[in-house]
Amino acid sequence: MVYTGQPSKGCATCRKRRIKCDEQVPQCGACLRVKQECPGYKNHFDLAWRDQTSVAKKGVERGKAKRKAARERQEAAEKSKLESTRKVSYAESSSSSSNSPGRIFTPESRHSSPSSSGGHSPPPVQDLWYPRLSYDPYLTILRPIPGEQALNFFFNNYVFPIRDPLARRGFFEYLGPIYMNSDKESPVKVSTMAVATSLMSGRMGQPADTPLSRSYYLQAVTHIKELVTQQRDCTSNELIFAVMLLQFYEATVGQLMKRSSTKQPHPHLDGATALIRHRGPWNFRDPVSKSLLLYVRSLLIDDAFKNNISIPEDVRTWSDYVPESEQIPGFRLDTINLDLANLQAKASSVIRSPLSPFRTSQLLEIHEQAFDIDSRLYDWSQNLPESWYYTRIFREDNIHPGLQLYQDHCDIYRTLFLASTWNRLRLSQIGVQNAILSCLKQLPSTPANLINQAVCQETIQQLADDICASVPFCLGSRMKPGRPGDPDVQYPRAPGKPKVVDHYHTGPAMGGWSLLIPLGTLTKMDIELREGQRGWIAGQMARTARIYNISNFPPKGPPKGPPKGAPKSAG
Repeated sequence: MVYTGQPSKGCATCRKRRIKCDEQVPQCGACLRVKQECPGYKNHFDLAWRDQTSVAKKGVERGKAKRKAARERQEAAEKSKLESTRKVSYAESSSSSSNSPGRIFTPESRHSSPSSSGGHSPPPVQDLWYPRLSYDPYLTILRPIPGEQALNFFFNNYVFPIRDPLARRGFFEYLGPIYMNSDKESPVKVSTMAVATSLMSGRMGQPADTPLSRSYYLQAVTHIKELVTQQRDCTSNELIFAVMLLQFYEATVGQLMKRSSTKQPHPHLDGATALIRHRGPWNFRDPVSKSLLLYVRSLLIDDAFKNNISIPEDVRTWSDYVPESEQIPGFRLDTINLDLANLQAKASSVIRSPLSPFRTSQLLEIHEQAFDIDSRLYDWSQNLPESWYYTRIFREDNIHPGLQLYQDHCDIYRTLFLASTWNRLRLSQIGVQNAILSCLKQLPSTPANLINQAVCQETIQQLADDICASVPFCLGSRMKPGRPGDPDVQYPRAPGKPKVVDHYHTGPAMGGWSLLIPLGTLTKMDIELREGQRGWIAGQMARTARIYNISNFPPKGPPKGPPKGAPKSAG
């Protein structure tokens, strides 16, 4: 659902009078003071699913009017151009060489028979209505984007079947069967079309929030609203699937349009959480529903970790209804991060509190809990399947010169999923070390304290360097948009080993997306990094924005030449 403001939980009278409601039960204080009957409060479930499409519809209509006017102007100019072109007959132009650089073919001439041109077929026609994209000739036929081609692009590049049963954390692996078995007008199919057309638009250099993708989005929101209002299918996997696709759509549009992400509300995530609570987590029994339950839990944990807020207690218990989740490393990491998010929220509150003996005891308690979480994270990293560990290669291993290294090495993973998982671990470890460091700075500065602070700082720096070492694997040598499987793009590979063919397909589609969160989090965290490292990271984020057509993304571009302040061995 389109976010149009934080929903008010006050009574109808206070909302109408635009005053703050104390939300007392059974009547609020404001109504009691004016001696009138309090109308009561809306159900929180209804608030989470209130109709929020009116503002979005107005924006779409304004955008349509602007685009229509621009299209009419363009068509008028092209019509004038065609009129001037028709003055030269096709017979006259056919007498010249077929390779003549000045030759222009009109839309009508592309359908001419071979006999009409002296037995020779005309060369490919430059489409006068839709200019050719300079960076990807394979996408020129998709203006405007047909739904089927956008859908094929989405499933071929972003939806992958389960290959490693332990490499699971999302819900896309079930999208194919769910989509195929859904009705034509189901919210899942419409939501999938919204996501597919949005990603395709970004790939073509167009705004992600196009009228086509937004129309699918609004259709899905309307359909979901009707189902929830009528209490139909509220306990189905399909409805939660559709809601999470809309959450993915909002996240994708937010990234492509680079909207501010600081503590943004997540109406779809809130809606999915409300649906889970309405259905009851104990009723999630089949593999698809369990995957949805754990995925929503993962998003809530990531959001809490990012914004230093605690996680509702009932969310912790959701994994109890999926006992087999303890076998999956990604879900085990989520459980540790849940405790870390709660610890960060507690530490933030204690550090802001006034000095007192009780505050000191709380800081020591947080310090001890942080050490325990750090130990759990280390144990997690030491008990992974052998195939999950990465390989580090150095410049002397003949790393391709087109790969941008921060130091003299980079890391190679089996899949992008594993690279993302390791970076999630590193961010968690940085969060733990930063919590320990914050506590140490609030305690007396003894020699042992200062040594521990130096150790924490050194650990944070090493973890940040390891995240930077994953950039070449995710982006390769790409500097501009391209197509999956482009043979000109180089990725790092271990000496004496063949290149991972699958990565040349998944890397261009997903590599940059997997970097935005770890690199963006590094730049925003209150941590000390080596001089010049933030500039190098900002340059890689700008490079990612250029490759994936992410608009309004500061800085405008990576620093030219070697990054200032980077180690001397950096290239």
